[in-house]
Amino acid sequence: MWYLYGRSSDAEQVEKQQLSVLPAAEGQSTTKVARAKKKGSQSLAAIWFEWFTAEPRVYASPVVKKTTLYEFRHITGYMMLFLPTGFALDVASPAYKDEVLALGDKARKSALEFLKANGSSAIAAGTALKAFRKLHKQGKLDTHIAQFHELVDSGSIVDPTPPSALPTFIRLRPSQ
Repeated sequence: MWYLYGRSSDAEQVEKQQLSVLPAAEGQSTTKVARAKKKGSQSLAAIWFEWFTAEPRVYASPVVKKTTLYEFRHITGYMMLFLPTGFALDVASPAYKDEVLALGDKARKSALEFLKANGSSAIAAGTALKAFRKLHKQGKLDTHIAQFHELVDSGSIVDPTPPSALPTFIRLRPSQ
């Protein structure tokens, strides 16, 4: 019987749950059960900016969840495909954050145009990632990936992100 002390019975717990959902009588306050918070939607440019400017870096932070890291890594990787002239980012540059912001906006516009041309109305990052994965499986990104690797080989892409932090389909691997 010692295990009963300090604990309420199942019937009492059910009654408490029912009371929290029932409307309050006059003069009584209701207790609301808190819902789990949703992450909310983020724009592609915001994820791009956070990937390159957050301290500590998203890919190096021990507090970032694996699912968040996956989303950031892949969204940034897909966005890199839509900078057809390449990009060069230097962390030591005084205008680094401005450059990241401008490139992110340019990549966002190109990526969303590509998605729209392929029948997706995605705007938020999570929905866009889902659409990109589908298009990647269909092979519709193969030319963009090949073009990206050509830009890497020619030196037109200078990325401060270590290759191991990028998704496998876009790893910066210059030809040997």
